[in-house]
Amino acid sequence: MVEYGEPGFERVDPGAIAWPSGALTPAALADAIDKFAREHAVDAVALDGPQGWRSPDTPVGAPGVGRRSEYECRTQGKTGVYPVTYPQSQRPWIEFSIELFDSLLARAGVVLADPETTVIPEGGYAVLECFPTSTWRTSGLTPLPGKGKRPPLPPYSQALASAYGLPAFTPRSHDELQAVVAALAAVAVLGGPALPIRRGVAATTTAHASGTRRLEGFIWDATPIGVGAPRKAVEAIATSPSPTPTRSASTPSDVVVYVTRRVLDHVNRTADRKQAQIAIKGLAGASALAKRSVTLTVEGNDYALIIGDSHAIWPTHQSEETTGSFEQLFAVLADRPDEMVVATSAVVEGA
Repeated sequence: MVEYGEPGFERVDPGAIAWPSGALTPAALADAIDKFAREHAVDAVALDGPQGWRSPDTPVGAPGVGRRSEYECRTQGKTGVYPVTYPQSQRPWIEFSIELFDSLLARAGVVLADPETTVIPEGGYAVLECFPTSTWRTSGLTPLPGKGKRPPLPPYSQALASAYGLPAFTPRSHDELQAVVAALAAVAVLGGPALPIRRGVAATTTAHASGTRRLEGFIWDATPIGVGAPRKAVEAIATSPSPTPTRSASTPSDVVVYVTRRVLDHVNRTADRKQAQIAIKGLAGASALAKRSVTLTVEGNDYALIIGDSHAIWPTHQSEETTGSFEQLFAVLADRPDEMVVATSAVVEGA
């Protein structure tokens, strides 16, 4: 939770809401959020998770496989036309998040945030969607790496506090630091000491057999107020040196990957995951009879893949362990069809 007044921020309380003690369901989490918001007179709640599905009316030829807001924010996972998600393994979490929005917005006095049109009822609050990694970028800061990379938190929390003029705070976990970033998006939407940036298109609903389905929706970013606001990257992050790999690595310029417009349009039109191929250049020697296990590093993220073709990476060649990586990389590259992206490293198992 982040509180502000005049002339700026007053308090930062990471980890303010206690999670439900019983089964974690969308309704139970909505109860916990709603109870806290009303008891503490909270004006807005930011949720790091999708509020709806990709609209089936998205124009043919539009880049990406997810919602317009996800394309603009460069999210790793994508929410496609119901029930498609990238990666497919994220579907339970995506459905949980959408149901959480549904549960909150069904309650008295709870509205979807939009500073241009929204009036918050007395005793109610607004809810909004955010994506903290994008907010780090729009704040002029180095995004906090993924939880799996175990980044040291103090340099990032200090840079965030400096950029926004926040009181000093000490997050106990990666999630708590990202929650503070999420709260800044809510502050910006409310007109507090931060500027809002709106991504995507407005939320709509569509009828289906058992009710309505929420589509699209804005993702909100924030940026510090004022020309003189600190806008710098996190510097000199000390990490333990990684052990020297025993596997061979291609030079960075050897391997490029991309998704063609033709493939993207076919996948979006048919929702046929088996055709979601990724074109690859610079990694010779793979074939259907001699598959190669490769870890590609693309824009700072590692993707473990199985390659069984010298020109394309196919979903049918993936194992249970690599399917998620393939689908995530396909979704990221689909945001810019036909653009060749260099893999900064390509580590080949057993080479």
